[in-house]
Amino acid sequence: MSVNADLNGSIAVGLLSAPLPSRIISAITDAGGEARFVGGMVRDAVLLHDKSDHPGDIDMATTLHPDDVVRVLKGAGLRVIPTGIAHGTVTVVAPQNPPHPSPQTPGPVVELTTLREDITTDGRHAEVRFGTDWTEDARRRDFTINSMSLDHHGKLHDPFGGLADLKAGIVRFVGDAETRIREDYLRIMRFFRFYSRFGKTAPDAEAMQAITLLAEHLDRISGERMGHEMRGIMAAGHLPGLKAMMRAGVDRLIAPGGFKLDGMQALLALKGFDAPMLRLGFIIAGADRQATATRLRLSRREARQLALADDAVDAGSLEGGDWQQQAWPLLRSGEQAPEDLASRYAMSAIRQSGTVDQAAYRRLNEWHLPVMPLGGDDIRERGVPAGEGIGVILRRIEAEWAASGFQLSRDDLLKKLDDILATE
Repeated sequence: MSVNADLNGSIAVGLLSAPLPSRIISAITDAGGEARFVGGMVRDAVLLHDKSDHPGDIDMATTLHPDDVVRVLKGAGLRVIPTGIAHGTVTVVAPQNPPHPSPQTPGPVVELTTLREDITTDGRHAEVRFGTDWTEDARRRDFTINSMSLDHHGKLHDPFGGLADLKAGIVRFVGDAETRIREDYLRIMRFFRFYSRFGKTAPDAEAMQAITLLAEHLDRISGERMGHEMRGIMAAGHLPGLKAMMRAGVDRLIAPGGFKLDGMQALLALKGFDAPMLRLGFIIAGADRQATATRLRLSRREARQLALADDAVDAGSLEGGDWQQQAWPLLRSGEQAPEDLASRYAMSAIRQSGTVDQAAYRRLNEWHLPVMPLGGDDIRERGVPAGEGIGVILRRIEAEWAASGFQLSRDDLLKKLDDILATE
């Protein structure tokens, strides 16, 4: 079915008013070609409908051959970078005055790709043939909700029913699901990312059947790309999506022991607990942490977040009136920030009692770790030689300072130091 839905330009206001796309459209139209907005940005514009802003990077497609694109846009005074010219993609940058000092941060850009068809694929990359048929280009996209395009009149072109699927919360492959996955196995992970974000119904049965059949081929996908998709999946915090991954066996390709979702609903309901790797760490076994971090090529920070779930605390001790005295020894080494302790508390509380004290969690997240107004230099100035002895004395004083609710002043602590030294 082909549907051209005229939405009176309302969803195109923000996109068409952006200076760089306007210049591109004008130049390509004057050269006898056509340019449209495509992909996820069209999907999101349709979903939000009246939203007038637009992302920093914009995806567009055109009927002009890549060589003509470069010639026409350079002639219009735009900077054109051949970032993926073999597959018809260039990056278009508005010239700046003065020129931007760093090519790595050129400002707002448009990724512009010539319409194309896939000739051959190997499960990740494709050999393409350039064309001028918008429907054939849309046919090679992964999901119906990503196959829509928006022209410069504000008209939505929707050859595969993406608008209806988006409104219904259905994530469905364009054409045969198994064929589309075999073209690019990363689409398995993309399915779960989009289902986690947009799904309102049970996952598409044809998609799930194909994914279950082909999931083992995810071992051909790089860790970086797997990590990117998992961040999106976990950021969405969508239990049906995680359960669908488990039904298809995809979870065991992320963590050898798979996912364990006990308590996850309570964690997802917790405001502020939204770091993807904290969430992932909660649902995988400790024995899987290193394998998962390696598979997803996680950063050091993310790997540490993954491991926090195993760093349990006595949740009850952090909920009482003396919570600061209980929390401070857990953080004084400086190895963790207060928000990390808040995460440890939340995960421990759910595992220990099934619930989280929202006030306790908020306090830990907002806590500024107190700094004792006395240090090792003060002890050395009183003639104590450098060595373990200073640490022993410092810990004794720290204990009394914490027991006071961190109220003892520097003068109070110096007096206690003198008292300790007098008895040594």
